[in-house]
Amino acid sequence: MTMLYRGEMVCAQLTRALFKMRYMLLYLTFTSVGSKRINSFAGPFTVYGTKFGVCDSPPDKPWPSQVYLRPTHFNPAKPNDGQILTGNVTMPEGLNDTRPGHARVDIWSNNQWKKNAFIFNFPGACTALRNNIPNFFAALFDLPSGPSSWNTPCNVKPGTYIVDHKRVFWTYPNVPVFVYGTYRITITATELEKVVICMFGEGTIVPRL
Repeated sequence: MTMLYRGEMVCAQLTRALFKMRYMLLYLTFTSVGSKRINSFAGPFTVYGTKFGVCDSPPDKPWPSQVYLRPTHFNPAKPNDGQILTGNVTMPEGLNDTRPGHARVDIWSNNQWKKNAFIFNFPGACTALRNNIPNFFAALFDLPSGPSSWNTPCNVKPGTYIVDHKRVFWTYPNVPVFVYGTYRITITATELEKVVICMFGEGTIVPRL
């Protein structure tokens, strides 16, 4: 399977997963733009992260990968400044496209997490992370993540990656509009049903100003 085909499959899965919201979101977006007002439900967005870490694991089987990341506070007066990430990510087995990727998105509602609001499955975990959250990928692994790299092999070598005050802009090129709210995304990569990577991030989606 060529890397171009992998990239097309990733984008196609995202398109199908968001299809039910598509026309409603487009309508809300054009309404907001045309009237120069901010829709309170959905539309173009800005994301800021609040918490990152590894998933809970069985006591006798800790996940091989570790994630320690701390974001700076989001400044609503300067929403385009991004956030600074500090910490490290340890990946003893690295990350490539031989392993499928999975993303589960929970939404915060009525003082609790409503699980499985969205579920995405990707044929290649590395390409999925790089092509869908490119700036975050580049900050973690110091690897190219722009559009020119999307059709090239994706490979993160085993090791510990230091994230030393990296500025991150939460861009999602395949998702131009979304429903506003607070979310938790859990990202996993598996190999023969063995969990190789399991990390989560919590954040809030607000209207783009």
